[in-house]
Amino acid sequence: VGGMIVGVEPNTPYAKQVVQLEPGDTLIVYTDGLLDAFNADDEKFGRERAEAAAVESAARQSSAEAILHDILWAQRQFTGRHRSSDDCTLLVTRVTGPDAPDGTAESE
Repeated sequence: VGGMIVGVEPNTPYAKQVVQLEPGDTLIVYTDGLLDAFNADDEKFGRERAEAAAVESAARQSSAEAILHDILWAQRQFTGRHRSSDDCTLLVTRVTGPDAPDGTAESE
């Protein structure tokens, strides 16, 4: 799901959706700065690379912190020495519990 960032336009309509997260699910929320990072060849990191990094990390049954680190590391490897001009906010949450793939019992 994507769209206008929250709070920019006071009367912007936003789609609402309720999703029931289950043990083992991962929720990732980010700003455009994650995707809009460029490398030296002027290519964007983009959604596909970010998603691939997240899926690969989550498949290893990593913690939320490890997934966040892996996504940011993938972006850094892509951009190299080219510094982004946009800020980046990234939030990763994993639902844990007795039915989670790793069997953890608390939320992270």
